[in-house]
Amino acid sequence: MDTKVHDVVVRRLMDEGKLMAAGWYLYRTRIMPRDAGLTQIEETRKAFYAGAQHVFASICGGFDQSAEPTEADVVRMERLHDELQSFVAEMTPTKGRG
Repeated sequence: MDTKVHDVVVRRLMDEGKLMAAGWYLYRTRIMPRDAGLTQIEETRKAFYAGAQHVFASICGGFDQSAEPTEADVVRMERLHDELQSFVAEMTPTKGRG
């Protein structure tokens, strides 16, 4: 998906309060096995939302208490971004790999 289109879609989902639901839908339909059992689906959904809640709460509580983001806040977000990008790279199959 084009980056600009992606950003527009993400903003709309955020405005509608449906960002996590959309992310879960994509994960469920594109990542999980089609024949996943109900227990696996339910437990994976819990882990998906619990991980998001952990990151969101940590970000909200971990920023410096000022009106504007501080340099330390920016570094924290960059490190979180790097950590998540490492996970994406780990989970993304490379060409020639089954």
